Parts: sequence; C-alpha cells; structure tokens
Amino acid sequence: MELDSSVVLLYFSVKYEGDWDKIMAAVRKREDIDEELALQYKDKYQGHYVTFLDAEYPKVLKQIYKPPFVLYYDGDISLIQDYNKCVFVHGAREATNYGIENITKIVHELPKYLTIITTPALGINKCVIEECYTEKKNVVMVTGGCVHQIYPSSCYNLWKKRPSNCLIISEHPEETPVDALNIITRNRIAVGLSKIALFGDIKEHSSSYMCVDLALSLNRDVVTIPYPIDLGLKNNSLINQGALFVESAEELLTILNNTLFQNK
Repeated sequence: MELDSSVVLLYFSVKYEGDWDKIMAAVRKREDIDEELALQYKDKYQGHYVTFLDAEYPKVLKQIYKPPFVLYYDGDISLIQDYNKCVFVHGAREATNYGIENITKIVHELPKYLTIITTPALGINKCVIEECYTEKKNVVMVTGGCVHQIYPSSCYNLWKKRPSNCLIISEHPEETPVDALNIITRNRIAVGLSKIALFGDIKEHSSSYMCVDLALSLNRDVVTIPYPIDLGLKNNSLINQGALFVESAEELLTILNNTLFQNK
C-alpha cells in the first residue's frame, strides 16, 4: 500500500518529535516507513494536524526559514489562514508595569476580527493572552512543547481555561519534551504567521530582540511603544533605528491598513 505523502510527513514528524533537520534527512533518504504505525498516527492525530502539503497549511508559513513539516493544533485552525488579520505581540517575561499596562490597553482596543499571536510566557505575553480571554478576542499561542503541554508550568491555566476562540499550535507531537531550543525555534512560527509585530519591553540579548530580527528578516513591520528613558529598555533605540511606534490601537490599525494597501 502506498501511503499519502501527508501521512509520510506525519510519520517522520512523530518519529523525530518535530525536529526539522531529522525529518528532512529522513525524507531525502527515503527512509523506510512502518506503514501500520503511520496509519495509527493518522488516526491518533486526525483533525488535529495539518502538513506542509495540505491546502489548510498557512501559505505564509512556507516563506519562513525551515517551515514546519507538520503543525499540530488544538482549536480553530482557521484563525491562522489569513495572516493579514494577525498581529504578533511579544514582550519581556520580567516586564515593567508600564509595558504591561500599555500593551494590554492596545490589545484591549483592537477590533475582534483581528487575531493576536503570541507565545506562552510570563510577563507581557501572559497578560496579553489573559486580556484576549477576558475580551473574547481571537488568540493563538505557539508553544515549544506539544499542544497539551504549556511551558512554563505557571502558564498551565492558559491552556486549561482556553476559550473556543483560542488556538494552540506546535510543530511537535505529543510527549515531546520541552527544551531550550524548542522555545527559541517556536518564535519563527509565531512571527511568520503575523502581518506586523508589536513589542513591549525589549531587553538586549532577549527573546524579544531575537523576534525583532525575525520580523525584519521576513519584512514585517516592527512596532513598539515609546518608553520612559529611566526604564533602560531598548524600545526607544529601535525607534531611532527605524521601528514604528504607536500609542494607541488606532495608530496600530493605521499601520496595518497601510501595509495591506502597499502590498496590493
């Protein structure tokens, strides 16, 4: 029996726990496949995965570095079909009150047809996700473990209490252990799915700084809020280097709409 190519990708993804390089090597070598096991994986994940070869796979992800071969998900996969409506939001884990208050205020004021994309983490990200839950806004969490394993554990309630308009996605199948590399590589997916990237507190050599570089490499608009000088963060430096700054949801929408107009 000849397996569907999507099932082959699923098989290697499960076998190698979503490791992109190992999956690619297996595909190139035409590594042997346990067909019975592959079909078991298909049944197990039915309705909760999409592969690079499927029509439902977000086209914009095919433009990023090492696009995931398989996306596992829990929730409404349609939330990531139109990246023109997706805004990536990210900030420091040890966040300032200023950053939390201003970023969540912008998220609060954004229209509900948009989708907020972020990663589960303490600080600004957690506050943004909770704001989306409260205001019934579309939110997507990209996790570094499997979709049923939110890291850090202090963010477990973000998974447990998720509403119907929340989507959790990962390139890793069930029982994949969370490690530092997975936490880093998930960022390329979260940024890649979004039209623009809004940043709160940015510290040098931080995850946020890495996400800024990712956004720039993908030609996404980098947006931040202006910060008081005495907080010692890097947001104002980014503005001086050309990042856009906003003080309201209305200004963010203007940037988003201008970006859409320029790309037509």
